[in-house]
Amino acid sequence: MKNRCFRKQGERLCIGDKVVISDLSGIDSRKVVTLVSSEKIKTDGRGIPTNVAGAYNPVDWDREVAFMYPDGEYGTMFKDRILPYEVAKEMYKKIGGVRE
Repeated sequence: MKNRCFRKQGERLCIGDKVVISDLSGIDSRKVVTLVSSEKIKTDGRGIPTNVAGAYNPVDWDREVAFMYPDGEYGTMFKDRILPYEVAKEMYKKIGGVRE
């Protein structure tokens, strides 16, 4: 993340915050992750992450954020697919909750 914080659904999200990956985001849908600095993501000469499983496109830090799974692995996701934890917890409560 170029900046340490950004706004999402009226809330300010910063490095270290717990967030949820939104529905329809593939295998990671509704997973709870922690935002981390973009410096944690190592890239090759073309900007493709080397320490993110399955990454094949260059990262655009203006549109994407870095996160860490509970098991310590890293990932990236588009900012528009990230929900504040409390918002997502309430939103998904009636349909099975979040995947912690």
